[in-house]
Amino acid sequence: MALVIICIGSFIGPLGMASVNIAIPDLAADLNANAKLVSWLPTLFLLASVALMLPCGKLADNYGRKRIYSYGLALNALSSAMCAWGNSIEWLLFWRFFQGASSAMIFGTGVAILSSVTPSHKRGFALGLTAACVYVGLTVAPTIGGWLTEL
Repeated sequence: MALVIICIGSFIGPLGMASVNIAIPDLAADLNANAKLVSWLPTLFLLASVALMLPCGKLADNYGRKRIYSYGLALNALSSAMCAWGNSIEWLLFWRFFQGASSAMIFGTGVAILSSVTPSHKRGFALGLTAACVYVGLTVAPTIGGWLTEL
């Protein structure tokens, strides 16, 4: 069960990151945003994710991996919904930062959870499947992002 949940989280993270790149021109037009502000949409997500991954891993070690991973999934769902309802570029950037933070919570703990619950002779399969989910998410993200932009 843990493998399925980790794979879903590993799929969702890259999906939220890469699907926005397709929508940037339409977001700029809809929100009357200049190129400087719009360029922060992918950058802020990556910045928050990279900067907070180690601290989230430490929090998971101190307070429980499952707890931090669950909070990451919940925060990702909340921040994604708030991004969808954002009516200004400033609010969208604010919530993109939280998407990146939730991504750090997911990726900073997912591999640790898998490593601790999977027997050593099956660990390679579990980690490989998780990596495959990440790359499937990155592959289908532009298509899903374009489809959502059209809607």
